[in-house]
Amino acid sequence: MAKFHGRLQTLTFSGDAVGGIEDGSYTWDRAELDSTDHDDASRAFIPGRDQLTISLTLKNDSGDVGQAALIANMNGNTGLEAFDMRMGGGRKITGSAFVTSDNPSGPNDAVSMISVTLRASGTITEAAV
Repeated sequence: MAKFHGRLQTLTFSGDAVGGIEDGSYTWDRAELDSTDHDDASRAFIPGRDQLTISLTLKNDSGDVGQAALIANMNGNTGLEAFDMRMGGGRKITGSAFVTSDNPSGPNDAVSMISVTLRASGTITEAAV
């Protein structure tokens, strides 16, 4: 079995590289639609629409243009922006997304972090890099 580094390697949002990535993950799932007929003995399902959510934990850097683009999207409700996410193992996921949450932390004895969630909208493309 091939092994590869699983971490989020790079993310660009609105054309800007996002710096300070501590952790990143995504959930890509598909709804299931119940297509059971009333006289069927067993349940039947067909695939529905898919959705992608990206979760990030960033070291807060007020000078980072990528982090600024994420925060501006949340605060200014600027709509969909292009994203390009590179994962370990040569995976590239691209599409359009908007920020659904921006949660900064201000601990007394540690580096300030930001948790950010993005929701993709429209076509999502996955390719090998």
